Amino acid sequence: MSCDSVDLKSYLLGEATREERAALKAHAAACLSCRDELARLETTQAALLSVREEEIPRRIGFVSDKVFEPHWWQRLWRSGPRLGFAGAAMLALAIVVHGFAMRPPAVAPAVAQVDTADIEARVSARVDQAVAKAIAVNQQRTVELLAASEKRHQFDLRTMQVAFEEDWRMKMKQLGTLYVAVNRMEPGGGQ
Repeated sequence: MSCDSVDLKSYLLGEATREERAALKAHAAACLSCRDELARLETTQAALLSVREEEIPRRIGFVSDKVFEPHWWQRLWRSGPRLGFAGAAMLALAIVVHGFAMRPPAVAPAVAQVDTADIEARVSARVDQAVAKAIAVNQQRTVELLAASEKRHQFDLRTMQVAFEEDWRMKMKQLGTLYVAVNRMEPGGGQ
């Protein structure tokens, strides 16, 4: 039986006769491409059967329906000149309200004498404190990061060791299996 004469769809859908089904089953067991095609068809059928059935809508909505008309605020938002005018009006109103709400100060405060040496000493002390604190935090963070890095390194080493041992065991098993197979193939080797 050639692959061109095979009707896998009738086999899958149950439309083939008993003799055709037996012949198709035997052909699919022997032919890799037909077996793959049958697997793809079975997957497609399973996917289609998993889709739930829905009822067809009784009425189709038209663009002229009231449901599709925009609200008043949507019409305003889409109108460029109207929106620009509304924004300009709000800005003008905000300027007017700000002008009336803000009153100028009655008397300007007197300027006090500033001791620059005292200010420089305070700033220098604060900067020194901030730098010392930052250095301490940085050192502590560096120690923590080094410890975490070392712990991660040890974990990675152990993981690689376990993987190597597992791979070694598997290769030894394969080697043993190969050794047994070679001994059976040699005349008088294992029989």
